[in-house]
Amino acid sequence: MWSPAHLHAEWSGGDLVLRWIRRARRGGDSWPPGEPPQEAAEQYRVRVSGGGGILRTWDVAEPLCLHPASEQATDFPAGGEALIEVAQLGTDGEPGAWATLSMEIPT
Repeated sequence: MWSPAHLHAEWSGGDLVLRWIRRARRGGDSWPPGEPPQEAAEQYRVRVSGGGGILRTWDVAEPLCLHPASEQATDFPAGGEALIEVAQLGTDGEPGAWATLSMEIPT
């Protein structure tokens, strides 16, 4: 399964809003209008890492999620470099390829 495309982060107040585009489609590269997704249920796993380890993992049902300021303060109390990863989950519940984004979390 391909990684999600165009993983993007933007600040909304102190919260971090993450967005991406699903790429797992039946038949591979062709994306004509209305082409069905490869997986029946749209599910994603989001991971936030920093300081050499995974700090937080959660699942979402759409290509959008929020990393609230309160969780960032717990994960990065002194700020720092974050690695954000997103993968689509297959029917077996396992993640496919990961899309990654590095960014600085302010104090």
